[in-house]
Amino acid sequence: MLVRKSLVTSAALLLSASTALAEVENFGPFLIDTVNPTTAVLVGTIDQNAPLDFRRLMREYPTVETLALASNGGDVTAALLIAQEVALLGFKTYVPEADGCYSACAFIFFAGDERVVLGELGVHQVSGTIPDDYSTQVAVADILDNLSTFGVPDRVLLEMLRTPPQSMKIYTSDDAQSLGINRRAVADASAPVQAVPAPEVVATPEISAATNAPSMAKVSSIDYVEGGGIWTEWEYQVHQPAQLHGWFSAMGLPRDNIDAFIGLLRQRVGSETVPAWSKAWVLTWPVNEGGREIRVAARVSLYVPRASDGLLLHGITVEMDSRGVFIEVPEPPLE
Repeated sequence: MLVRKSLVTSAALLLSASTALAEVENFGPFLIDTVNPTTAVLVGTIDQNAPLDFRRLMREYPTVETLALASNGGDVTAALLIAQEVALLGFKTYVPEADGCYSACAFIFFAGDERVVLGELGVHQVSGTIPDDYSTQVAVADILDNLSTFGVPDRVLLEMLRTPPQSMKIYTSDDAQSLGINRRAVADASAPVQAVPAPEVVATPEISAATNAPSMAKVSSIDYVEGGGIWTEWEYQVHQPAQLHGWFSAMGLPRDNIDAFIGLLRQRVGSETVPAWSKAWVLTWPVNEGGREIRVAARVSLYVPRASDGLLLHGITVEMDSRGVFIEVPEPPLE
């Protein structure tokens, strides 16, 4: 499905400097410039359908050799399946400047035959949404098995295991260089891993501003069955000051949905940026778009920390009414 016919897209499509115009096709969270189909971009949340979306992408565009990553993470199993494909295909992976690859997204990054962090890379323990201790241990074993195969430095593995799910260990581009996270492909497997030079790609200012993935964690996700469908409420927290539009874009919400409520949030916050440790509760509903299920926000509650002691205070709650228009409503009760 062609979503835009210019460089100014609703996602972080990073193109070569020589490409003046592009037709962008999306396969779930993966985007590709059909004019120069050598670099694909992963944007937003990795859901359970993402491995199938990735295979559809590769079937249509076998010329892809590089994967750019701007994602807050998502489903662990799905990310590992994609990572295995990336490793098998010998892809290059990188995190663009002013973007971030967090949580399960990092597994895909580490799978790159060549890999480099220009923005931020974030890791932490497996989320507590896994139902029992046995399943958690199996998930951890699968993760460590794959990451060891990908040549992830021991220090990074230890810091991942020591970082709680609600927190995030962040590596900057300098960290990635000094810790050996970056690497280039070597013919001799016994040769030392070396740093990767920066890929020769650029992001337009419009793209960077719209899709800057903040340092954040998905604290919880709760499903409610009602009205013949499944409502899902997400709880997200940022670890540093975050641009509002970029925050909700990193959650995987579609741009037109964000545009419908973001003005009310900006007006109440009095700024385009929220402070570190702000939280958002987002009630979402599934919508079919072009044969693919996406989730759109029906209600958004924003909480910001009080400057004096960090106590989270309710800032605003907006909800979609019967006309499809967002209006301000009272704070919902916490259950």
